Amino acid sequence: MSQKFNTTRQLQLDINDPAKKLFFDGLPFIPLCSDDAKRFGLVYRPRELAALRRQIQYNPNTIARCLVFDIDKENMPDVYAWSAKYWWDDCSAPAPNWILINPHNGNCHYIYMLAVPVPLTDAARRKPMRYLSVIEELLADKLRADTGFTGLISKNPLSDYWIVETPREQSYSLDELAEYIPDNKEKKKRKKKREMTGLGRRMYIFDELRYWAYSRVLDARENMTFEGWMNKVLSRCEKLNTFSTPLAHAHIKSTAKSVAKWTWQHYVGSGSNVRRGRDAAQNFQLELHDKQVLAAYKTNQQRTTDTERKLLACAENLKAQGKLISKKSLAKNSGCSINTVRKYWDRISELGGGSVRCTSDNYQT
Repeated sequence: MSQKFNTTRQLQLDINDPAKKLFFDGLPFIPLCSDDAKRFGLVYRPRELAALRRQIQYNPNTIARCLVFDIDKENMPDVYAWSAKYWWDDCSAPAPNWILINPHNGNCHYIYMLAVPVPLTDAARRKPMRYLSVIEELLADKLRADTGFTGLISKNPLSDYWIVETPREQSYSLDELAEYIPDNKEKKKRKKKREMTGLGRRMYIFDELRYWAYSRVLDARENMTFEGWMNKVLSRCEKLNTFSTPLAHAHIKSTAKSVAKWTWQHYVGSGSNVRRGRDAAQNFQLELHDKQVLAAYKTNQQRTTDTERKLLACAENLKAQGKLISKKSLAKNSGCSINTVRKYWDRISELGGGSVRCTSDNYQT
């Protein structure tokens, strides 16, 4: 059975409520949506057409603009008179921006809107991503949220199917949410890979995949097309998705595309966002100490080449002006020390022929 979309009804969407407009404006332009994902599956639709479906993709693939927690009544057997509407207050959690309650069984989604969305791409800063991941994990523990929630689609607050509550209108900063979680001394030990939730799963795959790509992309540029590289990264990403509740394919594909594109276009084997050791990509099989020794050698070799090139260019310039090439004149015009000029003097003498004169032993800098 396929789900039918009433285009006339969808085009009549009129959002006057500020909270609903904020949610709508942040949706992907073509989100995944459904009236029942288990029965009908998910389809892509323009957000104007998807906005009144019961379930919808709430975050774009590369941005986290809200956190969603799936809270089921059956997970609260020890809680007397459990109520989705007030559960956040009972467990001293922050007030959700949206509470979306299933009218048939009482299960619900809590949605927390972020004042500043957090990018989730390879070019984005790691600290906000990890900060958000830790906040999500600890809030999920506090709310006893379902760890099997995939984090792709949620109940849609724009649909009239759910019972909707809005305890708070203002969006949260990350620091505001962090006030409701235990401090560093009380945090639980990091969960095992298969037990990770939401953004934790994405961050794990993201970090593992990018380090894997760093060590292989330089060779890939020489031996395959970008399409081949993209397929190779996607295949690796799928192999990493071995959680008890795997990430949705849309997230896997988005992560693989981000890592493949950035490494192909920008990675050169050095920089602040890669593992230590110059040219580690070409020598990923070496131990760290060996990488550092090789890096020091190559760096010194490059510095020597640059200095020699600079002095030879200065000597060429002096020769073209008809001036004698001396250690003193080279040091003065190149900005190098007299000791550096002496080091390369034999090579410069070969260039200068009869115009080279050694008159600099008593040169004072």
